[in-house]
Amino acid sequence: MIYSRRISVFIKHALFVTMCFGMWVLVSLFGVMQAQASDKVLLEKGEKLVRQHCTRCHVVGNLNKYGGIGSTPSFGAMKSLPDWQDRFATFWSLLPHPSVVQVEGLSPERPKGLLATTKQIFLNMDDVDAIQAYVDTVPVKDLGGGVNYR
Repeated sequence: MIYSRRISVFIKHALFVTMCFGMWVLVSLFGVMQAQASDKVLLEKGEKLVRQHCTRCHVVGNLNKYGGIGSTPSFGAMKSLPDWQDRFATFWSLLPHPSVVQVEGLSPERPKGLLATTKQIFLNMDDVDAIQAYVDTVPVKDLGGGVNYR
């Protein structure tokens, strides 16, 4: 009698642990699915912003293989630089971007007397995060060797 009671308690405990583990698995999968959905939205937003703004000057993977300005580095080439992440994280502050790109709350106000030579780009930090997320997906360009820059 005492053994059957211990077995019964053990089985109840095992079922409880199994149910808890099952719930944990379901909650974890739901969280992963939500993260994947939000990542997809972020990447789509980043691609749209890059296509709309960055491809004016830069070649960006397959978005505009034969576009851009010849003297402007492609995103793939810039990603071959050792400091590419720093460059993309602060792109709006690196020349020539300050004359064109304004990031809300970060960029200094553009001088009123400075004439714009192209349409101005106004972004917020959510836009910058989306652009950076998309840039992470752009393949590095194999330039056949190390990049030397001055």
